[in-house]
Amino acid sequence: MKRYPHFYSDISALTLPNRLRMLLHLRKYPEVHERLLFGTDYPLSVFHIAAWGRVALGTLRDMIRTKNRFDRQVSVCRGLGLDFRSFGDIVASPKL
Repeated sequence: MKRYPHFYSDISALTLPNRLRMLLHLRKYPEVHERLLFGTDYPLSVFHIAAWGRVALGTLRDMIRTKNRFDRQVSVCRGLGLDFRSFGDIVASPKL
């Protein structure tokens, strides 16, 4: 990301069990969060297992009860401290 200033990545599959390590790894690097975009691999499921033991019980309960897959993905990622932007955020305020 340092080498390519216009490189962005999406968080589409980070809540799948086979991507758990990457989700937990990325949260340690807040400097790349501004280059992460909200994306989905709809209709894949969104798992909240990454949050177990890492967020407050009330927050975990809310994640589990969230029916909308998009809202659950946002809740899990933000609950773990992984921030991201939407494509609309980039178009509205481009950094050149």
